Amino acid sequence: MWKKLIDFHNHVLPNVDDGSNSLEMSLDMLSHAAEQGITDVVNTVHYQHSKVETEDISFKRIKKEVNTLQTELDNHDIPVKLHCGAEVFFLPNLLEIKDDPLATFLHGKYMLIEFQVHQIPRIQKQQLFDLKMAGVTPIIAHPERYKQVQD
Repeated sequence: MWKKLIDFHNHVLPNVDDGSNSLEMSLDMLSHAAEQGITDVVNTVHYQHSKVETEDISFKRIKKEVNTLQTELDNHDIPVKLHCGAEVFFLPNLLEIKDDPLATFLHGKYMLIEFQVHQIPRIQKQQLFDLKMAGVTPIIAHPERYKQVQD
């Protein structure tokens, strides 16, 4: 049996980017996650993406939202621990943002990266290598969407 089962790519915070549109929906989503054995959920808000250009997507704000939702989970006896994270839209600035606590997981060890629909840009290879050399392991979000992965 698993001691921990972590979902590290979702959009569960209510009324933040394109995820849940209500507290009730978030609680329902997380209740189902707990029923499936998930113990920890890393909310991955869109980061440097056109979907959130007008929103405050700062670590401070997202941490506050996560804490608020965690309180609701605790009040409803839903045994899931929430964590802050992001789904970083690929731009050639990954090394510059790697120290933002929202952009990475586990104290800067991992970064979840999303590319433009259906393509991984050529520049990515060097950028991902440089990120790895800086101690951050890139994780590709939605690999099934990219032709380079499908081939």
